[in-house]
Amino acid sequence: MNTSKFENVEKALDTSKQRLVALKEETRTRATTLAHDLEKGGQKLAHDLEKGGQKLAHDLEKGGQKGLNTLIDVSQQAIHAAADVAGRFPALEAQATKLRDEANRLEKAKKTESDLLAISDYETLGVKDILPLLDELSLDQLREIEGFERAHKARKTVLSSVERAIEKKN
Repeated sequence: MNTSKFENVEKALDTSKQRLVALKEETRTRATTLAHDLEKGGQKLAHDLEKGGQKLAHDLEKGGQKGLNTLIDVSQQAIHAAADVAGRFPALEAQATKLRDEANRLEKAKKTESDLLAISDYETLGVKDILPLLDELSLDQLREIEGFERAHKARKTVLSSVERAIEKKN
């Protein structure tokens, strides 16, 4: 009987040893996969930030709200990438959620160029809606409307009316 108990203990130890070896290999594989995923995520983040930085520099050179919106877009990309990496670790899930919330807050802060004009919803208005509003605008506001109109729809009637209103203010 002692031999049989000894054999059973030996078999149990052998089984445990095999399980430990398998667990060690599985852990090594998971660690390698995780390291690879993190490296890939880091490379993508670096690439996205470089690309975003180039676009940001270009848009800031042009100036105005478009440059600020690009800055917000680049920041959002970086935040989302960081959140994606953090989301792979259960201990960092709360931070990932905070990062995603911040990206959403930035999205709400973005404004279009037309949001900054003195006439609300300018892009949606027709000529007959715009013309009566021009006399109420300051010289600076008229110039902003003129620049926006030239860059977008370039409606002759609106432009000539804006030019007349500017002449009156001068």
